[in-house]
Amino acid sequence: MAKAILCCGDESRGYEIRQALTDAGAEVTRQYGSTQTLLTAMAQYGDAEVDLLVVDETSTPMPMWELSAEISGRYPSVAVLTVVTEPTSQDYATALDSGSRGVISYPLNFENLAARIQSAAAWSTSLRLAVNREQSEEQQFGGGKMIAVASSKGGAGASTLALHLALEAAQSSGRKVVLLDLDLQKPDQSILLDIPKQRDITDLLPVIDELSPRFVRDVLFEHPSGLSVLLGPKEGEQGELITEQAAKKILGILRSRFDIVIVDVGSYMGEANATAVEMADEVAVVTQSDVLSLRGVRRLVGLWERIGARRSEDLKIVLNSVHKTNDIQPESARKIVALPTYKTVVPRMTRALEQSVNRREPAAAGNDWSQKVQELGREMQVVPPVTLAKAKETKTRRTRKKEDGQSSIEFVGVFLCFIVLAVLVLQLVLVGVTWMFASHTASEAARAAAVGHSIVETAEDVTPRAWQNGMQINENNGRVNVSMRPPMLVPMTDVLRLSIDASAGVVRE
Repeated sequence: MAKAILCCGDESRGYEIRQALTDAGAEVTRQYGSTQTLLTAMAQYGDAEVDLLVVDETSTPMPMWELSAEISGRYPSVAVLTVVTEPTSQDYATALDSGSRGVISYPLNFENLAARIQSAAAWSTSLRLAVNREQSEEQQFGGGKMIAVASSKGGAGASTLALHLALEAAQSSGRKVVLLDLDLQKPDQSILLDIPKQRDITDLLPVIDELSPRFVRDVLFEHPSGLSVLLGPKEGEQGELITEQAAKKILGILRSRFDIVIVDVGSYMGEANATAVEMADEVAVVTQSDVLSLRGVRRLVGLWERIGARRSEDLKIVLNSVHKTNDIQPESARKIVALPTYKTVVPRMTRALEQSVNRREPAAAGNDWSQKVQELGREMQVVPPVTLAKAKETKTRRTRKKEDGQSSIEFVGVFLCFIVLAVLVLQLVLVGVTWMFASHTASEAARAAAVGHSIVETAEDVTPRAWQNGMQINENNGRVNVSMRPPMLVPMTDVLRLSIDASAGVVRE
């Protein structure tokens, strides 16, 4: 059974039309008395469970034909039927121009009404099947994914995050990635990438009616990483020249030529920005954990819902500049915004990232920042997931690095032990040499004493200078006594220093 929505300004006439629709096989799920209420509801609920929209000529304040054109443009899968009292040929022509799938004559005729409903419902079902089949094919081959990155307020970090997401996607996925700077009043991607602003999106406006991939390719900047970039206008006032139709054509060309399209829409919403938000497969709103930023999220999301660009449940929040010293932590921020959020939170700007922004070198942002962006990109499905083999390789690399560090520590310990042992052995050798010198000195001094020479001078002559320090020699009871201390490789107290004693008898001649 086809599901229908009825918009009628006359209560009694609306009841009659509703009964006739039910009898003809259409289930009227909702009925609205004004066009404004209808548009608000469509923006909130979308077209997921709607096959038909029946609009009566008594609908106000928007005229019936304008409402038909509006619904047909925003929700092409919803078939619009108009109810007109005794329609003329002009009414049929107007219905065709406004996108209506049929005109129902009032008073209602069962056969005519049933035929119109059956035809419109069949058309709506066929269109939905075709769209779903095309979307499933795109998802199967992984191409044409568009992500709009918005900012809750100026300075929230959306431009920097959009750039690094695009770079990581281009470098790690091997797919064709394009970054569109649609922050029309304050485009910053040319500054972040240090690109001389020669050609930008406004160069496509003179050929927008016959826009082709060749024209778009001519204005793209090709980054060495493989990323393609379409820059924003040089002057902010030129952004007003990019209309909704122009934005749709440009975004359509980019989606058809690239596997991943990342759009930096900024915080200011114009026709082009709202169009990108409406067309995007996924919308990420970047915010910081402070009251002004979180309130900016609610304002921005409310604006999108009022204009019918995006429902609140069809977007996600990225918490940026998160630190443990923040007054509002991620869990509290999630409760405040009460919207879907990404699991990955982006840490506060590091010194490396700050330098990369100031020096216009995105590659110098550091590994920590790059890993966080990759985690976020995996959630958005623009960066390939870490395979099991890669995970094992990473684990093996970490284990090897840990083992290398442990081996280095063990080597240092063994080397120190070797040095200590070598010092001890050498010190023992010096003790033995000292005993030999002491015995030799005592013998030479005793021989000198036998012939009446000075034992001190003789002892100093035959003893190396290193052993003379602290040497003591004396003659007592016909013997020459010598006391030497071995040189110490490591300075020690006198208490711990050894003393080697030797003596020799004096034979008087």
